[in-house]
Amino acid sequence: MTITTLGILHPAKMGSTIAASATAAVPHVLWASAGRSSATAQRAAAAGLEDATTVADLIRSSYVIVSVCPPHAAEAVAEEVAARVLHGLYVDANAIAPARAQAIASAIQRGGGRFVDAGIIGPLVQRPGMTRLYLSGDGAEEVAGCFAGSYLGTVVMQKGIGAASAMKMVYAAQTKGTTALLSAILAVARHGGVEQELLQEWELTNAGLGQRALRQLEGAADRAWR
Repeated sequence: MTITTLGILHPAKMGSTIAASATAAVPHVLWASAGRSSATAQRAAAAGLEDATTVADLIRSSYVIVSVCPPHAAEAVAEEVAARVLHGLYVDANAIAPARAQAIASAIQRGGGRFVDAGIIGPLVQRPGMTRLYLSGDGAEEVAGCFAGSYLGTVVMQKGIGAASAMKMVYAAQTKGTTALLSAILAVARHGGVEQELLQEWELTNAGLGQRALRQLEGAADRAWR
């Protein structure tokens, strides 16, 4: 089946780059401008997205719907879709636990839709080979086809719903867990007045560790609230 319409719900920075990646293979990639900021509208325009105006119109017009939102809002966004008639695929690409993915899948399936579990690993989609979308569940192959020829890599997991979320969870445990640990270490060192000495010792014993740690903390600052 050739998929001709894909809708992205509430696109922020990551969501906009995911949606832009779909434009390589899907003729019509939609977003809904109602209630969204001018910054979001600018990102959507730059990504080449078509405005469906309202979420209701986006759901009605899209065969594939992708949710990329702050993790705490994943259920609310899914409920917004499940409350309407959905005959296609709902892709939850949020950083949520497998159990939450299963619960959202049940809600979508009760509404008549099909559910694909997804997990994004990597930065904003800007260069090939940097960002991958893990997919699991019935329909994963179809969703992967929506990003053919783009900078976004796809990995179809021959496993059920929850596998892609589990992959994202364990990967993030290492990356974000390391960042949290380094942050705590540097905070204690600063409180004890030995931050510069620690950075110097790191440079002697593990060249580049100090600078890598500082870059990790800077990169995490804008999303640490999650």
